[in-house]
Amino acid sequence: MESIESPMSRIQAALAKLERPVICTNCGGSWFQIVEFHRLAQTGYASLEFDPTEAMSQTVRICLCGKIFKAVPQMRAGRTPNAEMRSFAESMDLATERPHTPTPGQIAKLQKELDAVIEQVATKQEFHLLNLAIAALRDEVDQLKRGQGVDVGRQTEAAPRPEEGPTEGKPSPGRGPVES
Repeated sequence: MESIESPMSRIQAALAKLERPVICTNCGGSWFQIVEFHRLAQTGYASLEFDPTEAMSQTVRICLCGKIFKAVPQMRAGRTPNAEMRSFAESMDLATERPHTPTPGQIAKLQKELDAVIEQVATKQEFHLLNLAIAALRDEVDQLKRGQGVDVGRQTEAAPRPEEGPTEGKPSPGRGPVES
């Protein structure tokens, strides 16, 4: 048989539960700021403060680490407060999807993109090696030009020039046989 708790012990347990501090799921801290949000009109004078346009403000908790905790959804009497609470919840969802400070997931995504770019980019050492290889190829081409320069020059001097036309009895390239 289970022991029956006294009403006093149940009340004390409930109070202890209520007094337990809220803990941040991000950093483990227990200190928060309660921030009140208002919907403001888009127009107004620069010298004047904007007046809130909502029927009731909305509050959220913000931890010292910067994590924003969504407000606990509540329903109030009347259509206007519920519509404003839904609008505020939608704004909270948008802010959660696109925070000003990057989330660990966003940082991981950016790191993957950076790693992909780094794989496609040559390092300074690779550029240096490429420059050395290009210089070596230039040297080989220069040596080949110097070594074949005399022979190539003689061959080009012996070949007929296109403006001179064909030699006797031989057709010009692309013209066909010469008729006499």
